[in-house]
Amino acid sequence: MVIDNNSSGQNWEFNNPGGQSTGFTGNFAILDSDNYGSGGSQNSTLESPIFNANVAGTIFLNFSNHFRSYSGSSGLVEVFDGTNWTSVLSLTSSDGYPTSNSKSIDITTETGGNSGAKVRFTYVGSWRYYWAIDDISIVAVSCLPPTALGVSVLTPTSVDLGWTAGGTETSWDVEYGLTGFNQGSGTLVSAVSSNPYSLSNLTPQTSYQFYVRADCGNSDLSPWSGPFSFTTPCAAYTSGYYQNFDGTTDPNIDACWTVIEATATSTGAATTAGWIYTENATADPRRSGVNSIELYNSSALQGLLALVSPEFSDLDNTKRVRFYVSNNGSASYISDLIIGVMSDPTDTSTFTPIDTVFKSELSANWLEVTVNLPTGLGKYVALAHGLNSTYDYMWIDDFYYENIPNCFKPTNLRTTSSTSTSVGLAWTPDSYPNNWSVEYGQSPLTLGTGTKVYVSDSMTSISNLTPNTSYDFVVREVCSAGDTSYYSDLVTEI
Repeated sequence: MVIDNNSSGQNWEFNNPGGQSTGFTGNFAILDSDNYGSGGSQNSTLESPIFNANVAGTIFLNFSNHFRSYSGSSGLVEVFDGTNWTSVLSLTSSDGYPTSNSKSIDITTETGGNSGAKVRFTYVGSWRYYWAIDDISIVAVSCLPPTALGVSVLTPTSVDLGWTAGGTETSWDVEYGLTGFNQGSGTLVSAVSSNPYSLSNLTPQTSYQFYVRADCGNSDLSPWSGPFSFTTPCAAYTSGYYQNFDGTTDPNIDACWTVIEATATSTGAATTAGWIYTENATADPRRSGVNSIELYNSSALQGLLALVSPEFSDLDNTKRVRFYVSNNGSASYISDLIIGVMSDPTDTSTFTPIDTVFKSELSANWLEVTVNLPTGLGKYVALAHGLNSTYDYMWIDDFYYENIPNCFKPTNLRTTSSTSTSVGLAWTPDSYPNNWSVEYGQSPLTLGTGTKVYVSDSMTSISNLTPNTSYDFVVREVCSAGDTSYYSDLVTEI
């Protein structure tokens, strides 16, 4: 039965008139405040028929829930014992949104064993999104469902699932799958006899959820409990890792990286409003692609404001990091950049500084930074704002974790002359070999596909170019067969 409490004519419906994406199929109950539009006002109740609660067992109210809230909207579930209505669930913020969830509420006490019991769902709102419910059931069970679902010992590919038994049962069924899966379509594990229960062969950096029910014997099964959601962490990386931070949208950080924002204006002061974001605003610098990482300390002068890498399982003194940093270029608001190593990215006390890029070295131009790493201090690399001055922005881009090379990258590649068909090039060697590989091609050059010229001096001339055409040039050191440096920065000439 639908009751229009404020006589607005705006009530529960069963055909999804606004076409909301709830995840439910077929008909379901929805009060779509959003569909009624501006100026609408809803206060409507969906009330069940009378049912007999004078039965053996524990009585549960079960339903699928999808409540999308906006300020001022509310949902209320109440139970009638023949005399009084008692609230068993109150919703004022989104619940089961964007992915619907299942509710299972013990209403044994609230029904009072009355043969004239009822339940009702009341929505109040005014152009405030919607509440959808489906699959409502009221059941008396002798086999109680498990509670307090959780996980422990979470690794990139495994997890221990746990729960509290509803009674004295010693067997359970577990169903799990990717977050948002419909029950019945997941992986079902029957007759589980261990609690916790270990799952393996999971995918790193992936969100899962699971349900569990008790098996009390003689085909007596409890209702399902859940879902409980968890996300497997990232697998550790090894040398050869590169991150340009372009795989996420502003302001989200790549899921395998950690942000530490434990800062204050002074020792013992409250945390301040500094931040670390992925940034792609036009006014902010990006060395490559569409994103860079912005570190801003606001008024903070104490603590730790750091961007922390994924775990590197092979981090030792044969590895290094290489990345680019830019500051806002203001002489009044500029700080150092501190490079460190951590053993635990959630524990600031494990941060060990190993090198510093001093503020005098920083500017609005991109600076390449190379830092050799130590053995034994941790498996995570942290790039920390120096907090020397307030209100300082700095940006990080193009991060490499790599083996320390035997062959070093040339620097300061530049053009020394040009004609309509030729370009003179020169560069600064980082060591003193006698062989370099110059690669060039029409812009934009894809490395490895251009024309290569091998030279034995740190300058050369490239001829037979096409007039009025843009070319890109790079150079790398050749130490021996199969042992070459990284490419220099690219130079473009028209």
